[in-house]
Amino acid sequence: ATPRADLEARARRFARAAAALGWEAEPAPLVAIAGGGAGTESTLPSFGVLLRHPALPEAAAAARLRQRPLPVLARLAEERLVLDLRTVSPEEEEELLAALREALESA
Repeated sequence: ATPRADLEARARRFARAAAALGWEAEPAPLVAIAGGGAGTESTLPSFGVLLRHPALPEAAAAARLRQRPLPVLARLAEERLVLDLRTVSPEEEEELLAALREALESA
């Protein structure tokens, strides 16, 4: 139920924080798809962050994020990680930034 404008503001802040960690980060409009499998007809306007790191291929970054004790699931699109902030509560943003930091530790 979060308004898209709120998601956009959060995405802009999150992108700045991710960039401070060394990621190339760009806030971007997205379309969230509700449901799964055959029931994916409902869509919602959303906003998120597109991420890339010069020293870590996107597939490797995605694998590192998935392998955490608390996994982070990011889509891969156009050679970037896609984080949809509609699926992240504001309280989870610090944990998500910690995950991005950890992904770079051995890069």
